[in-house]
Amino acid sequence: MRLKKYIMLLMVVFAINVSGQVTTVTFQPGGPGIDAMVTSTATTTNYSASTTFQASNVSGTKSRSLLNFDLTSIPSHAIITSAELTLFGSAHSGTANASYLRKNTASWTESTVTWTNAPATSTVGQVSLAQSSSSTQNYTLDVKSFVQEMVNIPGANYGWTLIKQDEATNGSLIFWSSDALADEAQPKLVVSYCMPMTVQAYMTPATGSSNADGGLNITVLNGVSPYTYLWSDGSTGK
Repeated sequence: MRLKKYIMLLMVVFAINVSGQVTTVTFQPGGPGIDAMVTSTATTTNYSASTTFQASNVSGTKSRSLLNFDLTSIPSHAIITSAELTLFGSAHSGTANASYLRKNTASWTESTVTWTNAPATSTVGQVSLAQSSSSTQNYTLDVKSFVQEMVNIPGANYGWTLIKQDEATNGSLIFWSSDALADEAQPKLVVSYCMPMTVQAYMTPATGSSNADGGLNITVLNGVSPYTYLWSDGSTGK
């Protein structure tokens, strides 16, 4: 019966408080940021030094933009509680500029990526950017699922591509890049995460089958105190 109590205690503590203290980090790296634009009419030209990037069709010239953030400072087993990407509007135009943010499926290099060698993208989980309501509208996008995968598998963090939903029509979403002169206008990723809670239990067996003098010592790591304990008989004392 005592063993049953111990097992029940462990299960309930883990279920009540499965994660630790939340940490929030902001990635807005400025000049060292990773982003580049590519265009369909200059297929071998790299535009990584541009102060803006865009998803557009202007008189038949299509543009897409790639961006990424170095997330290796976040532990690979962290639980992402929220992740928001903010892109700051520069000069949107047209009546058909709705776009998608899609996950890249292969690696790329900021200084050499072009329309010709840009990686393919996946539509799974793509995030929609609606038609702009003003020429300088900012967009804040929920990218939690993307970031969770990028953190869990650092080697598969290939970033995103911004692409128009309808590339056959004129229209542009144009944002400031990491090379923008104003630091506060550069792409910003805000990530909140916590560490999984670890429960360690050390049992001291009873001195006999009829004795109730055994013990159980519980150590909880990464949890947010105060902790709640619940025994199988309904008691809540530690």
